[in-house]
Amino acid sequence: MGQNQNIKIAKCTKFQIVANDTNKSGILERLLEIRKRKFRWIGHTLRKEDGEIPKAALIWNPQGNRKRGRPRNSWRISVIKEAGRSWNELRFLAADSQKWKGLIDNLCS
Repeated sequence: MGQNQNIKIAKCTKFQIVANDTNKSGILERLLEIRKRKFRWIGHTLRKEDGEIPKAALIWNPQGNRKRGRPRNSWRISVIKEAGRSWNELRFLAADSQKWKGLIDNLCS
């Protein structure tokens, strides 16, 4: 590679990346936007009809034991940890879109 080529990381060239204490690259804003979109999608999916595939995949709870070793975390468990609420409580809040938007605003502020 030539020295004049710029490597892009998180839509920033290596010359735009600065120390961790400053946020000139906007990474924190991008991470908050990703979290906001994730929770919007979850709320949208939980409000769908019961027979639809995305909702069935989201609420599916696999049964049985896993193999020995490091436990694999599911996406659902990561959502529960980020929200700090139980799955049933999240399903209840998602039914009312205004309450769900309030939850998203609290999580992404």
